[in-house]
Amino acid sequence: MTVWFSPRKLFGVPINDILGLVIVLVATTASWLLSFKLHTFQKLDLQDIFTEGAILLFLIGGFVYIARLRIRHLKWGWLLMVLAQLINFLDDFTSEPEFFNTTLEGIALAAGLALVMKGFSDAYRGSQQENELQKKLRQELMLTLNAIPVGLIKIDDKFRIEYMNLAMKKILGLKEGKEPVTIGRDIREIPSVKELGVDALFDYKGERKTLSVETPFRSLYGRECYISVAANPLVQERRFLGGIIVVTDITERKKNEQRILYLEGIQRCILEVLRTIVIEKNRKKLLDKVCETLTQSRGYIFAWIGTIEENTRRVIPAAWSGQENSYLETVTITWDETETSQGPTGRAIKTQKPAVVRNTAEDPSYEPWRSKAQKRGFASSAAVPLIYENRILGVLNIYSAHLDAFHEEEIELLEILAKSLAYGLHSLDTEEKRREIARALKCSEKHYRTLVQTLGEGVVLTDPDLNIEYANPVFCSLLDCKEENLVGKNLLDFINVSDWPKVKSQVRGEEGEKASCCELQVKTSSGDLKSVRATCTLMTDGEQEGSKILGIFVDITELKQLEDKLRKSAITDGLTDLYNRTYFNERIKEEVERARRYNHPLSFVMVDIDNFKEINDRYSHIEGDEILKEVARQLLASIRKSDIAFRYGGDEFLLVLPETNEAGAQMVVQRIQQEIEVINGIRKKARKPSISLSIGWATWEPQANRKWQDVLKESDLKMYQDKMSKKCTSRASKKSLYQKGTAPRAGAMPEKTAI
Repeated sequence: MTVWFSPRKLFGVPINDILGLVIVLVATTASWLLSFKLHTFQKLDLQDIFTEGAILLFLIGGFVYIARLRIRHLKWGWLLMVLAQLINFLDDFTSEPEFFNTTLEGIALAAGLALVMKGFSDAYRGSQQENELQKKLRQELMLTLNAIPVGLIKIDDKFRIEYMNLAMKKILGLKEGKEPVTIGRDIREIPSVKELGVDALFDYKGERKTLSVETPFRSLYGRECYISVAANPLVQERRFLGGIIVVTDITERKKNEQRILYLEGIQRCILEVLRTIVIEKNRKKLLDKVCETLTQSRGYIFAWIGTIEENTRRVIPAAWSGQENSYLETVTITWDETETSQGPTGRAIKTQKPAVVRNTAEDPSYEPWRSKAQKRGFASSAAVPLIYENRILGVLNIYSAHLDAFHEEEIELLEILAKSLAYGLHSLDTEEKRREIARALKCSEKHYRTLVQTLGEGVVLTDPDLNIEYANPVFCSLLDCKEENLVGKNLLDFINVSDWPKVKSQVRGEEGEKASCCELQVKTSSGDLKSVRATCTLMTDGEQEGSKILGIFVDITELKQLEDKLRKSAITDGLTDLYNRTYFNERIKEEVERARRYNHPLSFVMVDIDNFKEINDRYSHIEGDEILKEVARQLLASIRKSDIAFRYGGDEFLLVLPETNEAGAQMVVQRIQQEIEVINGIRKKARKPSISLSIGWATWEPQANRKWQDVLKESDLKMYQDKMSKKCTSRASKKSLYQKGTAPRAGAMPEKTAI
């Protein structure tokens, strides 16, 4: 709909120009008619009057059009021509004076024509400059698009390619001089793209809705990768005009995610082994269970645990699982100085450090076992010693079907598993000694005391009411008390109150019944709590049945700390100390259920660091890691204790805000932006790259008919739109500089912008 009038314009012409024209016409007419004598009606030539009047109206209409062009010389020149024609028109009614042998009409007309020619000349030069500027802008835009590491394709409403940048050509695998994809070709006809079903991403043609998908992709020349495809339709009045397809190569991200999942799987395997150590009391079953867990849960094709013989210096298999096929019966492994000790098992025992063979077919040290290993598909091997208090109890051997397996992170996790297993074996050995002590007690009190005094675990003897009668040195050291300060006191005084029911349930059994075991917390003389594994057994004292209670206490504080550390490493990102995506998958179910139960809103805030790859490339990965940690600190500083922060991906973070509506989420975003502004001021003084974040948020309402997963995707999409709007704003700002005449001179370096 055309707007003919506005407070500042009339018919598209500035009001000032209209008023100026009217004033000139009225003033000239009035002064002319008052200054000169009018002709009589008989002397008037009506034909000339109508002709001159028509020309005057034509020139006035031309002025209205020219005034809209805003060409100064052309506008003033045309106004003089209107004035000249007005004088010519008025001359039909009066006598016209002459100046320097010419009429006033001629003077105005000559000046007007001169200004009109000048105006046309300026307009022509301006048009040429604008064309050159547009050409330069197009060239810079092409250079910018080709420099973007993300693939871009512009298509028309028939899915024909209109533009494709260099990154997209690289993803498709196009080679110079051999490009089967050309401008104007239907993108759906490209075989590798056809499999993606690009047209399906534009199902919502009538809506401005961005759809995306992550999928494996094979280029035109066979390169396999993983890509993210985002389809952005161009719609006007619900009519599909084409679209922009943004393609990102996410192969490295997917590899990292798979690596993280792989390591998390090892961590879960270690937790399973720890549970087995706590539950299983039979040494052979424990070792078998560990081998089965490694081969069944982690996909290793073979695992075995060997014990060492001091006299023969041989490694004897104690347990195994997987594709063994008599492998251990056909090989000899030692830890002496012979050829059969140069493999990973022998090196692990002698150095007390893990040993790895990444390629059994080429590693010279694997020669004695190469042929047998190759027949069974053993491509790589690792050996981890089982060490407890500098004493080797055995060695864990693992085999993989993949070359170059057992990287540093995996070996570190396997070392934790080996330490835990060594501790479990030591505990079982201690338990066996305890059984020997229990049997010896029936024979000799003297023998009992000798054994108990030398036992490496805490031993306490009480009456049926749990009053302490004897405590060995290890138990006294455990509680940091002297024996004389323990005897006569009740055992429950040194046990955490919450664990009393466990102790009382253990001492209700009968003599000869299998000893029960439980985990407790004991209190030292300083008030500290220590974790122990306690075993209580009813004993006979002469002819009285069940008159004594024997308790064995094993200090497992270190094991508990190891479990806590492992649990924390399994759910925490090691760089930022934020929770990782694995913990998000566990925790989100609780938060959604809590929000649904109490009918409270739950908000998601997705945060992404802009230009993070450029920071790594330009300032090194060390600076990139510092920025990740800085962003994590600011996110934690901007949220409540009840809110949860996650490192969701490489440079992506996620905030989960319970009991927070849309306005509350927006306030959190504002706090984050304020914190980042403060940090950027500090970083600028230190000459460090500034931090820019793209943020999107959305709120899930329990009563709304939406899935929380869709709301999470919405926050991710808003974050992506925020990132894209910044790029568009940057390009628009650069274009406006040229339009305002403030473009940098040729050869000048552009100003650096904040990263």
